[in-house]
Formats: sequence, C-alpha cells, structure tokens
Amino acid sequence: MSERRLRAVAITWLGFAAGRLLVPEPVARAELQVLAVTTLGYGHLLGALIFARRRFAASSCCRPYAAWTSSTAALLGLVSFYGYAELLQIVPWLPVALLGVSIWHGLENDRAFLRADQNGLQLAPLRGAPRELGQDLALTFALGLLAVLTTPIAERAAVAPSLARLPLDLSGWLSFCDLFTLSTGYHIVSWLLRFDERRRRLLRAGDERAARGLVLRLAAVHGAPLALCLGLSALGGSGSRAVQVFLFSPSIYLFWSTLHAAQTAYARRGGAAETAIVEAAPARAGDVIGARLP
Repeated sequence: MSERRLRAVAITWLGFAAGRLLVPEPVARAELQVLAVTTLGYGHLLGALIFARRRFAASSCCRPYAAWTSSTAALLGLVSFYGYAELLQIVPWLPVALLGVSIWHGLENDRAFLRADQNGLQLAPLRGAPRELGQDLALTFALGLLAVLTTPIAERAAVAPSLARLPLDLSGWLSFCDLFTLSTGYHIVSWLLRFDERRRRLLRAGDERAARGLVLRLAAVHGAPLALCLGLSALGGSGSRAVQVFLFSPSIYLFWSTLHAAQTAYARRGGAAETAIVEAAPARAGDVIGARLP
C-alpha cells in the first residue's frame, strides 16, 4: 500500500472516529458527516467539471461548438436529474446501486494513482487487466452488499421484500450513511493529498506562483458549495432546511457523482499517447486545478 493510501485511510477513519466521539447521537452525527462529505464532494465535482469544460473548449476542433455543447450537456443533466428524482419514488434503493458506481470509481482511481506514480504521469488512462477489473468488481459487490446489510431489515422489507430475506442486520454497527461517508470521504481525501503532493513539487521546482494558484483554485471550487451550505444554515426556517437536506443528501449527491464517474471514464478512455501529450504540458498558474480530475 502506498504512503498516500495509508494517509488517506488514516485521515478518513480519524475523521469518522472523531465524529462518533464528538456527536454520540446517531441521527445528528449522520447529518453532520453527510453534510461535511457532500460539501467537499461537490467541490471535487465542480473542479472536475470546470477542468473538463476548459479542456474541451481548448480543443481546436471543439472550440466553435463549446458554448452549444456546454448548454446541451447542462440541459441533459437537468432532465436526467428530474427523471432520477421521479425514479427514486419508484425505486428507493437506487442510491445503493449508485454508491456501488461511486465505490468502483474510487477503486479505479486508486489503481490509476499507482500507475501514475510508477510512470511519472499525473493520472494514467482508463484501463486495467482482467484480474484487476475482477478484483475491483468483487470488492464493489462486497461493499454494495454491506450497504444493504447496514439497512435495517424492516426498511429493506418496505423497499424490496426480497432483500428482507437476508437475515444479517448490521445497522446497529454501521449505517448506510456511515458507509457513504467512509467511501466518499476516502476518495476526496486521496485527491486532496494528491493536490498537496503537486503543490510541494511545484515549490521544490521554485514555481511559487503556480503553487499558490493551485491552492487558490482548489479553495475556490470547494468554497462555492461550502458557502451554499453555510448560507442555507444561516437562513434557518423549514424551507431552507428542506433545500439543504435535499441538495446535500447522499441520494442526490450520488446522482451527480455517477455522472462525474461516467464523464471522466469517457474522457480517459484514450490511450497512453493522448494522455502523455496532456501530462507533458508544463504546469501553469492558469490551470484550473493543475491536474486531471477523474
């Protein structure tokens, strides 16, 4: 296991343990943990979206259609979100499936980090040997099953009677929100540590301006959802509270996270030659984040 993985695991579990110690009441703790993770997560998704849009607009063949394509993608995203919200009324266990996609995305990124470290690239193209793919899918299935088992049997029966046949109930030990917090938090912490490594490399190279730009841009993309979350809390009232609970809930975040995973998987489908061209470009302070964001 790489040093970054160990640090990411340690930070994630320390944060989780601190939440249990500081907020012993389960419902209040779950709300606080979900708010913290989704706020950071939306910053991650926003940074990836900005980077993807700028990269698309910078392409000579796509530049004339950048505005039209962005508008169309935004419209399709909103229509898809409406369809998802309606589907949740019919298939309430859908977030469990989307959590599986999110977990796979995090596992694949972990492997890409290791290949990038070995090859000196920021992030390797999307690929993997059948054995690696099988390991990722098996672990994703295992964690998905854990997500089901952390749901009380009575709730499983209300959602899908077939799931109630699984006799094991781990909800008293670990909840779905806990699993969401740990898996999503680990992925975000891994990326933040990677950005910190890049910042330190820039400082060692004497490029303080680029290092400062990286920090400022990272703060900007994470500051926007943080300001929204704090603003809704400051407004108070049942309406603002309902909006906050809706936007920052696991089920809503996982929808946008799934779109993010699909978009970045598509963007990284190319071979090493394409990636090498992108990664070989010198880092500039004007880069959005300064690294490929899957």
